[in-house]
Amino acid sequence: MSDESSIVWHFFMKSNDLTRVNCRRCQKSLKFSGSTLGMIHHVRTIHADELKTLIRFRFVSNESSRKETKIDGLFFSKYIESKRESTSLQTTKNEIVSFEALLVSARPPISSSPLSFWEINRNRFPKLSMLARHVLCSPQSSAQVERLFSKCGQIVSSTRRNRLSTETLNDLLLNAILADSKIQEEDDSSDDEEADLQEDFSGMWPTTKKRRQSSVPRSVRYD
Repeated sequence: MSDESSIVWHFFMKSNDLTRVNCRRCQKSLKFSGSTLGMIHHVRTIHADELKTLIRFRFVSNESSRKETKIDGLFFSKYIESKRESTSLQTTKNEIVSFEALLVSARPPISSSPLSFWEINRNRFPKLSMLARHVLCSPQSSAQVERLFSKCGQIVSSTRRNRLSTETLNDLLLNAILADSKIQEEDDSSDDEEADLQEDFSGMWPTTKKRRQSSVPRSVRYD
């Protein structure tokens, strides 16, 4: 109805006293009190084909203008996005160049903490510091430990793989650890005893190794 109300004025024009409207096509005069219902009825009845053509033309024009507006907005959005990406990329490149220059001029010692380095230089290299924090941070997960506990629990509690009770298995593990520690202590003490014996024997017995003769012939004399 709104499209027809706006299009209907292509067919009518108001009189000088604004009380009547005259059709531009057939010169019919209609009483006008502010409503366009009578004019719309007249156009639908007498000038239906022309009305349909005008409505179709306006619809096509509106659609084309909407598409142009949408395309313009799309191009503008892509332009803004490309500018942002280029700016961000340029900023990242500048940070990388500055970081490489820092490594050439004043490389931090190998023994220094990388976390401390990025904490100090996070304002100088904001993007690289975020990347370093992501790489250097430890994952807050105990998945591997839990997986190991589950696997050990399956091995211990499985009747098909293990017929030992939990108490017996704990005793065996404890004895194995104690035996390893005892063997280590004995190895250390035997090494100390061998070292002491070598020192004692080296002091008690004189060496029987002959002294090396001089390689200079006897006929050669030095003044």
